[in-house]
Parts: sequence; C-alpha cells; structure tokens
Amino acid sequence: MDEQSQGMQGPPVPQFQPQLRQLVNMCINPDPEKRPDVTYVYDVAKRMHACTASS
Repeated sequence: MDEQSQGMQGPPVPQFQPQLRQLVNMCINPDPEKRPDVTYVYDVAKRMHACTASS
C-alpha cells in the first residue's frame, strides 16, 4: 500500500506551514464558538491547493 492510502502524507509545503498550523489550531480550539466554520476551512484549503497546483 502507498502512503496516501494509509492516511500518511509528506511534510506540509514550507510556504504554508504557518498558515496551516494556524488553521489547525483554530479548528481544535476547545471553545466550539471560536472554531471556524466549514466554509472558512474550505476556502483556506482551496487557496492553498491553488497555489501548490500552479507551481
């Protein structure tokens, strides 16, 4: 089995590491009211993907 089918992926792209870390921290906030909604998470993921797909 390859890494992706086992749920494992390589390290985050360095240019997104701080942004990705911030997003994860927002998502795991103990206070549900302070967590981002799914639309925000999707928009951030879409922007990050667009940047990596174009390089």
